[in-house]
Amino acid sequence: MINSTDGLNSVGFQLVLAAPDAKALDLVLVARNNGKLERRALRAVPLGGTVPFTIVLPASGQGGRFVLGETAINLSFANLKSGSAMAFCSSGQFRFTGLEVVSP
Repeated sequence: MINSTDGLNSVGFQLVLAAPDAKALDLVLVARNNGKLERRALRAVPLGGTVPFTIVLPASGQGGRFVLGETAINLSFANLKSGSAMAFCSSGQFRFTGLEVVSP
């Protein structure tokens, strides 16, 4: 999740297990645009696999791009020019490796 300093704007994603016997996780793009929460289901992700992703935000802080495998989505958000980034798992079931935050 990448959050603006004022907390009004953010972009990230969630992996959601829709049912205890589900065979895949639902990938949901989650954003806050000028304080308004936006959620968009993108696709299913098989259990036990990896989830390589990229979130690109231009130096202007406006818009950007989210890429997961062959799925690419253009983002339209208010300014995220400065703020913070975080990765977390509320259930402790995921391991994060190779995370990198790069600033131009």
